[in-house]
Amino acid sequence: MSNKIINLSPSRRSPWLTWGVGVACAALLAGCATMGDGGKTPEDIVNARSAAYLKARQSGDVDKAYTYLTPTYRALKNKERFRLENGAATVLKGGELLSTTCVPERCVVRRNFTTIVPTMPGVDVPISITEAWVVEDGQWWLFLE
Repeated sequence: MSNKIINLSPSRRSPWLTWGVGVACAALLAGCATMGDGGKTPEDIVNARSAAYLKARQSGDVDKAYTYLTPTYRALKNKERFRLENGAATVLKGGELLSTTCVPERCVVRRNFTTIVPTMPGVDVPISITEAWVVEDGQWWLFLE
């Protein structure tokens, strides 16, 4: 028995082998792209994050709400600044999801609420709020200016 090393130059490889390896790699990459989010659509992910942000805001948990903001926003404004600018938000009831529209790196969420205006006691005033969610560092974040 001889120990020969067989050298297959690119010109001697089967085109089917090259094609098969390429298809296998593409399938592997496609599988990896969806594994991190369980195969959920951007709309599913953003709706869940928007609902969690809404829950934090409605319960008065400003610290938790702050964690849903873009890393860029958090680099510019610390938690205390966010609290001062957004902590005493108008009391909102409801939050019915109307729509979520996504393009590759941006989603727009629209929700219906009711609120009470101090000058109109006992009257629930309907309002709609639109949120913009963007992808940054592979995660969906609420975009605030």
